[in-house]
Amino acid sequence: MRSYGAPMYNYCMLPSRRVLFNNKIFFTQSSSHYGGIIGNHATRGSTPHHIRFKSTITATSTSNKENNLDESTEQKKQLTTKQKAKLFLQKYGTVFIVTYISIYITTLLSLFTLLEYNILDPDLISQVFKVSKDLACETADVIGPPGSGASMEEAANAYAIELSEECSREKRSLVEVVVGYLEKYEWTRGYAMKMEQNPHLANLAVSWFMIKFTEPVRLALAFVVVPKVAKALGRKVPKHDL
Repeated sequence: MRSYGAPMYNYCMLPSRRVLFNNKIFFTQSSSHYGGIIGNHATRGSTPHHIRFKSTITATSTSNKENNLDESTEQKKQLTTKQKAKLFLQKYGTVFIVTYISIYITTLLSLFTLLEYNILDPDLISQVFKVSKDLACETADVIGPPGSGASMEEAANAYAIELSEECSREKRSLVEVVVGYLEKYEWTRGYAMKMEQNPHLANLAVSWFMIKFTEPVRLALAFVVVPKVAKALGRKVPKHDL
């Protein structure tokens, strides 16, 4: 019961601490950082102004982050293969270098093994070049400048026709084809003689010769694998790279 003439106060039900200042009662809630005047100045169900302002700032910040992410993704799509490789090198460093070298060595050893065991015959070689050419052109159209896939396809088709004719019509092995190219130039004739004398060295040279055509595919594979490797190693990876 309150005494006659005493002022009426509405107390907040939340845990609070009352403070008397200039004949007015203030309270400070333990779960927030704002105080309110209890009495005729209190308004039930209202939301403090600075909390509404804070919510607006949070929503604006989230929107800006999403816009920056969209712009970053769009710029990434417009990069050429060389620019994208430099970007990944700066971003992932050693992880990118080691992953790319691992893909290169794996591809080289795979081709060398296929040649050592005579698994690659002339017809199969032509198919390998065709598949590699198609993948390279599709990759170039995606990560390269416009029209790069068409120019690569034209050059690859011309080379594939020449290689197929030399392997099929003249009944020459791929080693003989490569040796023939090396014998055309004076500074490579010594390597041609060594290849004829050592079949293992010849197969390794042919593997290195063939792997040049897989460069766009290897880079595209590295762009996919590197972020996953970095994440597995505990590094922070942007979501748009995964």
